[in-house]
Amino acid sequence: MVSGRALLFRKLIRDYRQLLVPSLVISLVMAAGIASLIMSLSAMRSLSLSKDETYQRLEFADLTVPVVRMPRTALAQLLRLPDVRQAECRITAEGQVLLKNVQNNITARFHSLPERNMTVNGVHILQGRMPQPAALKEALVSDAFAKAWGIHSGDTLEVLLNGRRFKLVISGIARSPDYVYQAGSAASLPEDRLFSVWWVSRRLLEQTQNLRSACNEILFRLHSGEREIPVLKSIFESKIKHFGYTQVIPRSRQL
Repeated sequence: MVSGRALLFRKLIRDYRQLLVPSLVISLVMAAGIASLIMSLSAMRSLSLSKDETYQRLEFADLTVPVVRMPRTALAQLLRLPDVRQAECRITAEGQVLLKNVQNNITARFHSLPERNMTVNGVHILQGRMPQPAALKEALVSDAFAKAWGIHSGDTLEVLLNGRRFKLVISGIARSPDYVYQAGSAASLPEDRLFSVWWVSRRLLEQTQNLRSACNEILFRLHSGEREIPVLKSIFESKIKHFGYTQVIPRSRQL
């Protein structure tokens, strides 16, 4: 006569054999999921470190502050503010690119080049060279736009800037850390054929924007990165509000 304990043991062995394959399948699925999670986290960490290293090397601004008009001489006062490591004035303007036989409006965003070495938002030359300091009609153009239209260094393009037409010679194709993702402020996705970034002589933008010896945008690099921005915001407001200050744009809010 078989005891009740023996019968239970046989049933346990039978159930275990029936559940063995499903258990192995579940274990393999869990192992694959954990492996995918580890790989994703490793890739995310690698991308984050690469991004931070690139931004550090190219001196990507921690803060961008648009103003209406600020004399360039006021920059010395801003450099003395606590936690400010670097500061740079630049002129930013909107215009259009005029291509033959193209009906669509092509937005052009112009930034002034400093007359000394660029310390914030450094421009990386991919083809050609920097414009000569005395050449007002030489310019750099963004790589995505150049690739979309087959533009090369040495080409000449006509642009519309503050109602005036200019023919600019492309001295080089470039990219900067604030335009890795090249889209206009009103666009949710990049449209390389309809949006372009230009880096031109500061004197050209001073003439067309009536900003002689002045600027309408300030770029900051901070010792603490973005950590102290809430504290610094009130300080910035008190120092630059009379220049037509509107907002402080931290790096994390830049497109």
